[in-house]
Amino acid sequence: MNYIFEFLISYLATLAFAYYFNCPKKSLFYTSLLGGTSWVVYSIMRNLQISYILSGVTSAFVIGLSSEFFARKLKMPATIFLIPGLVPLVPGAGMYYTMYYLIQQQYDSFQDKAIETLFLAGSLAAGVVVSSSIFKIISFYQQKNR
Repeated sequence: MNYIFEFLISYLATLAFAYYFNCPKKSLFYTSLLGGTSWVVYSIMRNLQISYILSGVTSAFVIGLSSEFFARKLKMPATIFLIPGLVPLVPGAGMYYTMYYLIQQQYDSFQDKAIETLFLAGSLAAGVVVSSSIFKIISFYQQKNR
């Protein structure tokens, strides 16, 4: 698929989410940029046959570092950039199919999809935590050296 098209769709979805949840107008461009970029990073890695877990961690890591950077640059909380930036990566379809297979009593498919969805959600959380921790460690040592 065309990465430019995927970027635009993710950008617009993130923009709509951020606007709907009243993110500051000054941050809308940056949050949307993060959402589009995160999806393209994830999509490129998946097209290179890299596991969805590593793809999720990497794209969430990119979002985490970028949101910390934008938070410092624009003097806003990092969560303003972080939460909308993660929207394109949220495994909503995985959750839907997990419940669908459960209702249809297809327990093998249910188990596979549930594990995949939980691992993807966990990988997103891990990527954000690692990037936030690294940024805070770097900030701590920069303040200590001043």
